[in-house]
Amino acid sequence: MKKILAILSVLALSAPLASAADGGWYVGAGVGRSNFNGNELDLEPTNLANETYILNNLDKSSAGWKLFAGKQFNENWAVEAAFTKLGKFYFNATITSAGNAIETGEAKPDCWSLSGVGTLPLGNNFSLLGRAGICHWADHPFAQEAGTPYILDSTGDSLTYGFGAKYDFGNNFGVRAEWERFEKVVHNRASADLLSVSLQYGF
Repeated sequence: MKKILAILSVLALSAPLASAADGGWYVGAGVGRSNFNGNELDLEPTNLANETYILNNLDKSSAGWKLFAGKQFNENWAVEAAFTKLGKFYFNATITSAGNAIETGEAKPDCWSLSGVGTLPLGNNFSLLGRAGICHWADHPFAQEAGTPYILDSTGDSLTYGFGAKYDFGNNFGVRAEWERFEKVVHNRASADLLSVSLQYGF
């Protein structure tokens, strides 16, 4: 993690040496579908692993969205900050070792991120994107067993990365389609992905 922060710091300090005429500031927003890469044990913050249970439901996908702003230093390099809401992932199980008590659990991770974004122009206003950066996440889990609630918020820092494509319409507008991964944002155990479409405005 320290190595990643050091690399991003060096890149951020060196990027302003590029010509200001090559780029500018931009903002944007996107919506899409998020997916949790784990199972019910990753969603449960108490002691499900020590129980005998029957899984009734496991919802591993959700609606997600993000807001972002960045600085395009030249046609190949930008630094971007974003807030990403990854939605809610949920499970429901019957605990047979506890008199068939019902247990539920959920996670609702958010992420503040800072990433370096590389752009490869392909011509005709199309370009490919690649990103890597740091995510400061906050998870808001909730579990309930036999009517007893557990709320155990947690935070941490992890890696985020992704790739995508962009089309520029002109007049400072563009549209992006991206896949992004956020490591260990679910209870500091499992990763989540976001597949999104975003509108970007440059100024």
